[in-house]
Amino acid sequence: MYMKDNSNIDDWFVNLDVCVIQSLDFLATVPLPYPNFFKFNRPLVAGSGNALETGRILFQGQDAIFSDESNYHEEINKAINGAFLISASGKKDSPDIAGAIKEKGIEGILLTCNSKSPAAEYFSQKNVHVYPKTPEPYTYNTSTYLSMILSKTKENPKKIKNHLISEVLPLLNIDFSRSQGYYFLIPKQFHNVQTMMRIKFEELFGRRIGRDFHTPEFARNHATDIVLADNEITISIGYDNKSFGNYKLNIPLSNEANYGEFMAISYYIIGKIQSSNPPYFKNSIVEWCNKRGINPLAD
Repeated sequence: MYMKDNSNIDDWFVNLDVCVIQSLDFLATVPLPYPNFFKFNRPLVAGSGNALETGRILFQGQDAIFSDESNYHEEINKAINGAFLISASGKKDSPDIAGAIKEKGIEGILLTCNSKSPAAEYFSQKNVHVYPKTPEPYTYNTSTYLSMILSKTKENPKKIKNHLISEVLPLLNIDFSRSQGYYFLIPKQFHNVQTMMRIKFEELFGRRIGRDFHTPEFARNHATDIVLADNEITISIGYDNKSFGNYKLNIPLSNEANYGEFMAISYYIIGKIQSSNPPYFKNSIVEWCNKRGINPLAD
C-alpha cells in the first residue's frame, strides 16, 4: 500500500492541463531517443490502451499490424518481419507480449519509459529505447507518450507551449462546469488521437460527462448531431467549424502542427474541463491505486 489516505495528495497532484505544461517544459530540456521507425517493412506494433494508440500515431501510413493484450497471439502469426512493443512502464501485459515476440523468432524493439522494465529482458540492449518522463498522476501518461511522439515528429516542445499559451489559452476562458456534454471535431489527418482523448475522458470523468470524438467527414455523413443538449459545446481543434452544434469553440493549430502539438492541445483542453468540474479523479485515484498496489504518483 502506497498511501493510506489523501492527506498528502495536494503535494503532488496536478490537473491534466498543468501536467501538459510541465511535460512540455521538461521535454524541452532532455534528449530523446530516435529509433528507426522504418526498420521493418511490416512490423507488429503492440501495446495496450494509449500505448497502442501512440503506436498508431508513430506508424500512421505504414504497413503495420496493430495489436493489444487481447489479440497479439493471433496478430503475431501474420506476415510480419519485426515488432515494436510500446509500454511506458514495461509492466502489465508487456512481458507476456515481449515473450511471444522472442518466441516467434523475430527482431523486437521496445519503446518504454522504465529503465528497469521487466519486458526489456526479452530484447537485445540496443533495441531497448528508454524515453524520459516526469512524475505525474497515475494514468496521465502525458510526458511518456508525448516524448515518443515527438521523437517521430521532431516538433519543438517550446514552440508547442508558446502556441498553447498565446493562441489556445485565451480561448478557454470558459466555465466548463456549465456544460455536461462535449462534441469534439478532429481533422482527419489527426484521426488517430480520437481514442487517446476518449480514454483520457474515461479515466478522468468515468460516465459523469458526455463526450464524442469524430472527424468532420464522419460527423457530416452520420447522424451524430441530430440530438443536441442545451449545455453542449462543440470543440473543433484545427478545423473551422461553422455547421456543427449550437455553441462552437474553434481552437487553432500552428502552421507547423503535427501529432505532438495536437496531443498537447487536446489534453490541455481536457485538463481545463477537469479544472472546472468537481475533482472526481483526484478524489478517487489514491484509493483506486491502493486497492491494486500501485503508486498513484507515477514517478
